[in-house]
Amino acid sequence: MNQYGIDINNLDKYIDTPGRKHKKWGVYSLLARLPEYQLESLEMAAQRSLSYSTPKGFESTVFVEEGNIMIGDKNVASKKSFTLKVRSKVKILAVESSVAYVFSGPADEKSKRKPQKVNSTFDFRDKYWGSIETVVSGKYAGKRIFVREECFASLEFHCKKLERYYIHSGKLLLRLRAGRGEDRYFELQRGDLTVTPPGLMHQRGGLKDTVIIEISTKDEDSDSYLVEDGSKHKMPRLKNLIDSGSKKSGRQICFDIDGIICTQTDGDYSKAKPITRAINLINKLHDEDHTIYLFTARFMGRNQNDWKKAYEDGYALTKKQLDEWGVKYHEIFFGKPNLDIMIDDRALFFNPNWDLIEKGIRDKLGELR
Repeated sequence: MNQYGIDINNLDKYIDTPGRKHKKWGVYSLLARLPEYQLESLEMAAQRSLSYSTPKGFESTVFVEEGNIMIGDKNVASKKSFTLKVRSKVKILAVESSVAYVFSGPADEKSKRKPQKVNSTFDFRDKYWGSIETVVSGKYAGKRIFVREECFASLEFHCKKLERYYIHSGKLLLRLRAGRGEDRYFELQRGDLTVTPPGLMHQRGGLKDTVIIEISTKDEDSDSYLVEDGSKHKMPRLKNLIDSGSKKSGRQICFDIDGIICTQTDGDYSKAKPITRAINLINKLHDEDHTIYLFTARFMGRNQNDWKKAYEDGYALTKKQLDEWGVKYHEIFFGKPNLDIMIDDRALFFNPNWDLIEKGIRDKLGELR
């Protein structure tokens, strides 16, 4: 037994790159198989199908990260999920090229009583470093975690929770602390997998915008213990690694969606038509290594400016449209207030002449009457 808990020299065993098996329908990866839970990845080619059976004694939740699939007669779009009850067998068809993750674990009494339907992610938490949204929660938990480039969470540990990260996209700096308070760092890319046992201190930072798929045993806020608050303490090595070559040479550029990337539809977003010249410019800037953010007020008005509800109502439709239109971007942000006029010093053609600004506001207000 190691005198100081987890041996700092053995941390490599918690990092892995799982195998990929090529199938007629695409690529399959078994990311975790434990008595407590199981996680699988399905990378499906368009119009290909497979037969899926829930693991023995488990229920399964199929979550679509990219694309659009059919589970039986149910359409499951991007960022949506569908839970299969114990001893289920279904046909999964990829409507388009898709990436789905299957979270499996023991069903609790609440989940057994739930009707089978397509679900959105829930418990969306906006963080200073990115976001967390829950796919499934009960005796086991599944989450989608987004870590923004150059941002980092706190150094923390759990006493009960056994969790795994799978890097869906991007590049992550993982800091692990063990032994006599010693740190080791791992740079993780798409396809890498981590295991975090109870007691192992860990911190995540974005070398690039990163999407993590997490599965764990029962998740409880009371089981998260802060060692270093990421809002007050810098994550060591992150900035130096970014400055030494990972950081993009371009700038961060933000575009509105309706009226800029596509036509205005007075809230009937399904009727929006792409504006080709705008999309061509955005894609050109993206290819020049600029970071493209999209900021939208979609669904904000009807949800009284509650951005979490707007995200739940509008993300899947918006993501599907942007993919169909071929828009290249890094992240979509819901939460722009429902408004008529905006003044922003970073806006193109902004002129800090307040007499002209007042005249412009009053002219616009006259048009809106």
